[in-house]
Amino acid sequence: MNRRLLQLLLLITTSLALGACSEEYYGQLVCKGGLDTLIVYPRQEVQHVTVIGDESGMAGMESLYLGSSGGTRSDILVNFDFSDVISEDYPDSFFEVDNIRFVKLVLKRLIPYTATEDSLTTTGIIYNVKALDQPFDSEQYTTWPGPAPSIDDRILNSDFTELNYSNEPYLRLYPEDLSGWVLNRETVGMVITAAEGSDEGLVGFASRELTRYHELPPLYAGSSVAPTIIVQFDDLPIYDQFFQIPPRNDTSSFESVTSLPPEMVHVQTGLRSYPVLTFDIPPLSDRTCVFDIRLRILEDELDPLLMETGLAMYYLDASSSEWSNGPVLEEDLSAAATRYSSYYYILPYPMPEVVRMMFNFETGYNYGKSDLYFTQSTFHGPSAAPELRPALVLITGQREE
Repeated sequence: MNRRLLQLLLLITTSLALGACSEEYYGQLVCKGGLDTLIVYPRQEVQHVTVIGDESGMAGMESLYLGSSGGTRSDILVNFDFSDVISEDYPDSFFEVDNIRFVKLVLKRLIPYTATEDSLTTTGIIYNVKALDQPFDSEQYTTWPGPAPSIDDRILNSDFTELNYSNEPYLRLYPEDLSGWVLNRETVGMVITAAEGSDEGLVGFASRELTRYHELPPLYAGSSVAPTIIVQFDDLPIYDQFFQIPPRNDTSSFESVTSLPPEMVHVQTGLRSYPVLTFDIPPLSDRTCVFDIRLRILEDELDPLLMETGLAMYYLDASSSEWSNGPVLEEDLSAAATRYSSYYYILPYPMPEVVRMMFNFETGYNYGKSDLYFTQSTFHGPSAAPELRPALVLITGQREE
């Protein structure tokens, strides 16, 4: 079986060396007996840096995810506060059932999940909207997996059997439900699910926290990016027919997230989890010169995303043991490196004796900033077969006295 091989080669210029070889020997290295290759495997323990971000955590993400892919599944939870909808301009009479022409719940897909001229296919979803027994608590959704909320089985949207491919789905709710919520000044929690018959896949939507509006297709002026209830009344001037009710809170549930076999390691964005590998460079003699050091990473052949995007790599402070708030980032290798080929990097000097490296996608957002999209990519880890596991490959020689 052919394996997709990802070679990420991290090269230190031949003038740099460990031990007694220093920059003064640049251009004067004379080695006898040819070159040797020393392979250093990482420690078996793989640490994962889980970054929650601000106190709101998962509930404060700029994206919402709906659907399932493999072992990962997520619904969208939304709370609406109808206690302050009634006003002098919009009195109770406006929200009588007979005056409500229609009421819809609108979602906005993020661009990677939309149909475009270049990609006419997209994931179809059968949207089911149901009421929660009580509004969800954002504090319960700071990390994943989120708890499964208690749900009223009654479906709130009349188009609950339709397979919907729209970039901006309008889900038809019942006027009598909205009238009751508003006139009773209720706060209502809802769950949006992808019902049986939906296409396989996770689809990203804009949340109320979205600030990167360029990640959305063009919208009408005044549109809300978050899941929003839109109402059209009969008794209202034509220029002001649509009334918007934004959410108070929204979040993805991510009630299950794919777990990997022990021999694999994953890089995960959105729900930010970054692997850390630790290499112990063995003592070298005073006469040993290291011409270059290469990092070998072999990706999962079924997961090409890593090869397509490349990795961002960081040295970590070897003394850091506090992981709750993330490690101390000592150096961003990819930023300091000069990339001159698809998977080659020139690295800064020196390479420490204990090398702790954290990995993220090269095209992703910097560590400490919120990743907009949920992505996972896997590569073979330290417990894989020797020919598959990560390794630092040192090319060495012996300097003549």
